[in-house]
Parts: sequence; C-alpha cells; structure tokens
Amino acid sequence: MGLDENKKARSVFNITTMKRPSSTFVDEIAKRLEDQGVGLKNTDIFATPMADIPTDEGTYLSITETSGAPSADTHNEQAPAYPKPSAQILVRAKTSELAEAKARLAYDALAGVRNVDLLP
Repeated sequence: MGLDENKKARSVFNITTMKRPSSTFVDEIAKRLEDQGVGLKNTDIFATPMADIPTDEGTYLSITETSGAPSADTHNEQAPAYPKPSAQILVRAKTSELAEAKARLAYDALAGVRNVDLLP
C-alpha cells in the first residue's frame, strides 16, 4: 500500500457490518481486536483518526469509521431496520511484511463475527 509520511509501510482494509445502531462502533471494533490478541487499545490500536500515533518503529493499527453501506429495510417499517456501518483499518509498520501480518490478524479477528453483540 506504500509508505506513509514517516516512511512506514502501510496495509489497509475496510470492514462493513450489519448491526444495531451504536454510538460506540469504533470502540467495539477496538475491543474485539484487543480481545482477540491483535493489540492493546491506546498502545498499538487507536480508535480515532485524531489519535497521535507514535512514529517509532512499532506496528500500529488505527480504526476510522467510514460512511457505510445503505441500510437494510424491512416490510412495514419506515426507518431502516439494519444499519451497515463500516470502518477502515490501517496498519503502519517498519516493513510491509509486518504491516500485512498485523492487518491479517485484524481481518481474521473481525471477518468471522456472526450473531454476536460487541461491547466497547
């Protein structure tokens, strides 16, 4: 994916979900990643685009909520029944191999989640 402004390798993917409305969506993702051993929130997982991400040689993951997909409707309901929020997961590391490995861990921790309510 190239290098960032600090010459760190980047690997990125997007995840789209279908879930109940929530004001803690990004924190829910961060907690899932932490629970699955991907990293620690505010240490190497950052759940806000406003975070000051370290520029040292560590491997860091940031989560940014994106616009999502159109909501799914149900019959006889005016409001959308199932929002589909999404997020971008961006990993920065010293090498592309390290960035891709951490991104794969994050993807594997998130991609298989079904019928589970995540809590922040």
